[in-house]
Amino acid sequence: MSKETKAIEGRKKSKSEETSINPYGVGGEPSFEEKGYYYALNNETVLEGDNDCRIVLGRDRPSGPGSGYGGLGYTRASSIDIVVGGTTNKWSKQNLELQQSGVWLNPDFEEDAARIHISQKTDIDDNFGLPEGRLGKGNPGNSGIGIKADKVRVVARESIKLVASTSATDSTGLNCAGSGIELISLNEDIDISMEPPVMQPIPKGYNVEKAFDGVLGLLEEITALMGQYVYLQTQLNNYFACHTHLETFFGNQGIPSVDIQSPVCQNNIQVLEDIEAKIREFKQIHLNKFRADYIDSISNSPTYINSKYHYLN
Repeated sequence: MSKETKAIEGRKKSKSEETSINPYGVGGEPSFEEKGYYYALNNETVLEGDNDCRIVLGRDRPSGPGSGYGGLGYTRASSIDIVVGGTTNKWSKQNLELQQSGVWLNPDFEEDAARIHISQKTDIDDNFGLPEGRLGKGNPGNSGIGIKADKVRVVARESIKLVASTSATDSTGLNCAGSGIELISLNEDIDISMEPPVMQPIPKGYNVEKAFDGVLGLLEEITALMGQYVYLQTQLNNYFACHTHLETFFGNQGIPSVDIQSPVCQNNIQVLEDIEAKIREFKQIHLNKFRADYIDSISNSPTYINSKYHYLN
């Protein structure tokens, strides 16, 4: 029997003896849970709990012994890996058989239940299988911190700041381009050539507010011009309604045409009642309501476009 097999059998026997009285862990007692065994390397210090949880102090290693910058022999590639629920935490029949046979486990950034990973030199996006987005993956071998679980919550009793590009150089002293923060859902590969683009910039609230206010100002100018047009057209209509010609005999001034007066008067009434009233309604009700609903911070409207609490640069 090999040394590793003896160690596994010894751990199983010890665990079985400890949990024979209370195998369910009720009241804070130890519980017996079948699990794989972490394959620790010589350069790793492992703090391991009884219930499939561990902290590994070592070098960059996203999977097997030869993986990552640690496996390739790079220096300054230290890492801290905090994990709960190893790869075999999924209780399928096949995994159960592997657990009971004492399978040795490597880090698995895809299947392990939850992880906080800190590395001095790593490729963090590749480790967690993340898309490039618009920002790309950055320089290879940068330091990185990754957090992954079924659900992740970051909670503050006061405030949270997500800050990017605080320095012109990275942790190794190399120049790095200024970057921002990307919010990506579904972990999809992003084709930045798509139209419309999948990833789009987040608008700045005050600028959007100013833009809307400018558009409303232009619409108000248009309504004023329409009102002026209605006035001038009514004046012209009145002129034609009263227009006369000199009579053939004696050159006397003729009387206005009866056929024109009635339609023109009716048209003037409709213009004043319908068009002018609609222009006034559009300006006083719709434009003012839009401003109050969306871009007037004083109105306290629930549809005001700017957040009361959240800001971006």
